[in-house]
Amino acid sequence: MQISSSQLAPRKPAGRLRRRVAALFGTAALIVTAAFAGAAPAAAAPAGPAGATFVWSCSGSPIPAGWVLINYNPQGCSGAGAWLQVPAQDGLWTCGGSPIPPGYVIIGFNTNGCAGVGTWFQMIARPGLAICPGSPVPPGFRPGNWAAHFCNGLGGWNLLRA
Repeated sequence: MQISSSQLAPRKPAGRLRRRVAALFGTAALIVTAAFAGAAPAAAAPAGPAGATFVWSCSGSPIPAGWVLINYNPQGCSGAGAWLQVPAQDGLWTCGGSPIPPGYVIIGFNTNGCAGVGTWFQMIARPGLAICPGSPVPPGFRPGNWAAHFCNGLGGWNLLRA
């Protein structure tokens, strides 16, 4: 039996729903991460295990302080999933659920990164950046005006000096 295209359910609404759910979970992860983030300004990234500049680790493994997750392999670690960890740096796309190091803010969102987990663009805080919902606001700064078009359509605030 052959199925015509008119018999197939449209995929666009499901894709929108998936993106919105991913954004919701990503924002929730950012809020939880921000709640546990320290208040110190961004510092030089610490050295990793044995001086490594990147490390692949299995899901659930600890993330060193000052490091972030930038890629995900769902087949890694015998199917448990593996994460690529690197030292935080200004202007880096990080996976949803990645730590937000002190002094950094989130300014962009992409639903397609990290094998569908979604990614957030992290930068060192400075006046004028448009921060996303759930982004920490470092000491010495405050959120300014809200705009719905910030953060790839999630909305957000411009970052101002306190």
